[in-house]
Amino acid sequence: MSSDNRVFHGPSAATEWRYLAEGGAHIILRYLGADETLTCKVLRVRKCARAGDSDESVPMYSRSVSSLCFRDAELWADFPALSMGERSELQMRHGFVTNTLQPVLGKQFVEIGELVHVNESFLREVAVIAKTSRPSFRVRESDVDYAAPHALLFRNHSFIGVGSGRLNPTYSIEVKPKCGFTEATSVNGTSRFQMHQALKAAQLQVQNISGYDPLDLFSRLNFNRELVSGQGSSSFSIDERFRDGRRSLSSLIENPQNNLHVKRFHMMYQNNQLVEDVTLRKENTFHGTKLRSLFAHDTWQKAKCSCCDLGIESFVEPLNQNQTAGRKRFVDLILNALISSGALERILALQRLDKIGVDGAVGIAARLRGRSGVSSAKQNTKQLLRDFITSATAKDCSVMVTIQPASFDTASMSGPLLNNGIVVVGMPTCQDCQISRSNSCEHYLCRVGVVDVDLKSVGKLSRWLMLEGQISATYETRA
Repeated sequence: MSSDNRVFHGPSAATEWRYLAEGGAHIILRYLGADETLTCKVLRVRKCARAGDSDESVPMYSRSVSSLCFRDAELWADFPALSMGERSELQMRHGFVTNTLQPVLGKQFVEIGELVHVNESFLREVAVIAKTSRPSFRVRESDVDYAAPHALLFRNHSFIGVGSGRLNPTYSIEVKPKCGFTEATSVNGTSRFQMHQALKAAQLQVQNISGYDPLDLFSRLNFNRELVSGQGSSSFSIDERFRDGRRSLSSLIENPQNNLHVKRFHMMYQNNQLVEDVTLRKENTFHGTKLRSLFAHDTWQKAKCSCCDLGIESFVEPLNQNQTAGRKRFVDLILNALISSGALERILALQRLDKIGVDGAVGIAARLRGRSGVSSAKQNTKQLLRDFITSATAKDCSVMVTIQPASFDTASMSGPLLNNGIVVVGMPTCQDCQISRSNSCEHYLCRVGVVDVDLKSVGKLSRWLMLEGQISATYETRA
């Protein structure tokens, strides 16, 4: 992180940013100003929890000390890049991503982010601009943290921006895959996600239990692992493994909860600058019932064959009808992008660093509390806890899949473009299109990124342990 950082100060600088999305701890803003170096960037600003009627606020992130009285600083003290000392939360993230995540995930998938300076007047104006676009429950729970001295700039995963003139619409799909293997606390091989669904239903957090199962999405990878170890059956075909992944994404479309978001953007190049095509501005965010019902309307008027066009509205039929070929094509395209990129394999490798579970992590933290001195046994024990924390980050990350139908001959794409994380995915056309369009394959530019990878705090161990107990007890009662 260079000391020569960008500076965003004052209300006027805030007017160039618009609300895009948010999570539990941050709001994401996209840039709409004239600075070409910021055109394909998003700004992530920190939130704070609303503290009732008090003027005080509590940061949404936490370096809190758990009831175990074991601190993050003690856990990472042996890592100079992560040693807290005078480091800010964002500087800690920088060290964690650089030294722990990037060696496994790869720089093409996870970004360090660019640190920028912000001030209170900028952040207050950002809060005003974002408020009307934020979900009401988010507004009730949190606000922009006006005391934050820094924010982070990242690549905007909402579009790819390859081509010239008016570009084909770009679709940005955010998937939270969750844990892709069966954990030690599993009951009868059930995924932790499915077990947690039972608790959410019991607590009325969800209306319907999701049919999504991370084990389906990761089945191809887990099968390969089992086959290498001699535990798998070679009779399990590629089609069957792909079928499981297709079922998992289709289940997310039917009941996305907070695990699937789809956005559409219409962009164009104007005076060599990538800008939003306002002539095609329309509903661009698809979530929940809107994600299902709006898929039904076919807006691709010039489409000769709906099954071979990537119109977002043709992915799913109305709720009382079966899957359409368009929806199957959309799901297959996402799966092909994920498989071609290799991102899921890397995420699963990080998730599998967990060898102790939350029970073991709590036990280790309790044993390490207040112990001084250095020994190989202690270092090995601390490494187990660090691996657990790293795994927890991977289990809660999001995968961004950005798709843009290619409007040019992809064979002419240069090496640097492909090295920028973009892969070309070819999808076979139907027999009618092969005759009428004289092509047997449609090409799409796809980019995959991994986001939401902030360092988890050991201060959450007690909370995680309590939640795990609730999940197991509820599932066993309902089973």
